Amino acid sequence: MKAIEQQKAIEQKWYSVLTDMPTQENVQQAYEELHSFYLSSSGYLYSPFLSMAQKVILRVAACGKVVLELGFGGGVLACALAKQGNEVVALDISPKAVDAGLKKAAEWGIAGHVTFRQGDAVNTRLDGDCFDLVVSNNVIEHIHPSKVEAHLNEVRRVLKANGSYLLFTPNKYDGPSSLGMHLKEWGFTEMRRFLEKHGFTCYWLDTRIARLGKTVLGPPYTLWLPDFMERTYVRFGCKRYLRPIMRPNPFFYARKLSA
Repeated sequence: MKAIEQQKAIEQKWYSVLTDMPTQENVQQAYEELHSFYLSSSGYLYSPFLSMAQKVILRVAACGKVVLELGFGGGVLACALAKQGNEVVALDISPKAVDAGLKKAAEWGIAGHVTFRQGDAVNTRLDGDCFDLVVSNNVIEHIHPSKVEAHLNEVRRVLKANGSYLLFTPNKYDGPSSLGMHLKEWGFTEMRRFLEKHGFTCYWLDTRIARLGKTVLGPPYTLWLPDFMERTYVRFGCKRYLRPIMRPNPFFYARKLSA
């Protein structure tokens, strides 16, 4: 069986389980099996290369911050954040991911600046008001819809005053982007409104601009543009060559508002 078929079989096996019974035990078992597969097949999750979204996260994070990464996967982003001069705590539900992260930190020579722990993005069990920045890259779509509100409340709890949540998730209008483990995919406007409802001011990050070597935080009043682009695409569709332009990434720098 080809690797992609094996991955698909694992993800589809767990999809109905996690949809019906999203207990912490089931989530951990699902991602333990998935991480075991990635480790045995050199899957993309353990690639040493950064995605464009991860490169943008590094640019925005800069250095000198206390950073929490939720769902670190292979650990490359957490290590890159630490190497850049940040103090990083990285959580993942899978013990195998923690082992892989510790190994990577040792290889990079930054073990004293990044801490890998097993943990839950909905209930981190970390102290409150202690992080300048929380990061999640392709994570929120894996959280059961009934728990996303609790996840955002937890992010707000651990952030310092004026701290920020930097998150990327696939746009649901891009078509299927998962073999089965995405429990809830989001549109740009849908994600923005949900963040704003739960106490964040949103700034948009566009990976297309980032490919030109620029990182632009669009002010909140410019969010009408990606909202309009997505609404136009959903209502009318567009020619194939225009689709990447008309479907904005739900990629947000979301600043915590005062209570």
